[in-house]
Amino acid sequence: MSAVSKTLAFFFPEQARQGYIPHPTAGRLWLLRLGYYKLHTPLEQADDWIWLADHAVEIGKHRFLGIIGIRLADLPPPGECLKLSDMSTVALLPVEASTQAIVHQQLETVAAETGIIPQAILSDEGSDLSGGIDRFCMAHPETTRHRDMPHMCARLLKKRLEKDERWNAFIKQMTQTKFQTAQTELALLVPPRLRSKARYMNIQSITRWAKKVLAVLGDPSLVDDSSCSVDRLNEKFGWLREYRAEIALWSSWLALTDGTLDIVRRHGYSSSTVNSVEKALTEISNTPETELLKTELIDIVKAESSNLSEGKRTPGSTEILESSFGQLKEIEGDQSRSGFTSSILIWAALFGVTTAKVIRDAMTQVPGKLVQEWVSKHLGATIQSKRAKLGHALRKQLTENPEES
Repeated sequence: MSAVSKTLAFFFPEQARQGYIPHPTAGRLWLLRLGYYKLHTPLEQADDWIWLADHAVEIGKHRFLGIIGIRLADLPPPGECLKLSDMSTVALLPVEASTQAIVHQQLETVAAETGIIPQAILSDEGSDLSGGIDRFCMAHPETTRHRDMPHMCARLLKKRLEKDERWNAFIKQMTQTKFQTAQTELALLVPPRLRSKARYMNIQSITRWAKKVLAVLGDPSLVDDSSCSVDRLNEKFGWLREYRAEIALWSSWLALTDGTLDIVRRHGYSSSTVNSVEKALTEISNTPETELLKTELIDIVKAESSNLSEGKRTPGSTEILESSFGQLKEIEGDQSRSGFTSSILIWAALFGVTTAKVIRDAMTQVPGKLVQEWVSKHLGATIQSKRAKLGHALRKQLTENPEES
């Protein structure tokens, strides 16, 4: 928001001198009001709603359950992925703890407040979330639960790699190489950063790096830098040659999961999706290791599509929800390191089509007081406010007892 104010002041200096440029906090409040408006806009009453649910977690005890939805009648054509503008904000529920019982009660509350029992709910395999959704489905037989395909693929890869001695040795050697080359002339070949969370959903960057370095080892002239000697390349990266077979195998596993995910992202779960996945995976190399993974992937898609009638489909990925959490963190900037603040209301503003009318209605129907009341009710004292209170108390103590400083 600060950058917007500075940019406007640069292009409109006269208005800036007269005090007509909005303060950064004004722009932030506008977004909060827009988020509040979208969060409280009644959903269209229909029986074909699909909800996507997931938890967003930051430091501290707070987390929030985000639920977005789309009607089956409004799904984009087969071949197109879901977009933020396709989705509607259903619920934003901050909590300090989450259990299956809590999630179940949250879903019941959302259903009562919206007047909608969803046809299906899509989520990952988090125990509290999946268990709470299962309880909700038992209470409402018209609702079915579907599993998020990206997380299912990650679980299949984790099962294969977590206890694989060669994989663990590879990762250990790669980590050492990163430290040894990051500040050297070989930095252009430095290994990618390992992610402690969701590592098995991001091994593509690792195998891509390994293939690139192997290509350079085979033809050092690819590196247009005289400071990178062949001896130094072999010294720091020669160990990769010992993993050629494993890298090829891991890459084939990724080809299978990526091929499946691409189809499910663009087509969702359906009977035709099963046929498309089976056809796509048969074109990938056949080995005993890949054949087993193929079978598992196809079985998952079949299971998730089994309760859908011919011609019906439902989303198979919550990546659009994960993307929204990432965008919220970008908007929050450094604030995301201090736990959730009132900025989480901006998350609700990310969905749907934001027309001039929507903005006008939000600005006229949502006063700042409503935003403040929502924040006080749902967030209470944030980590930032607690830090500010502690700082005030410390300053007061030092003022009253200067000899203790």
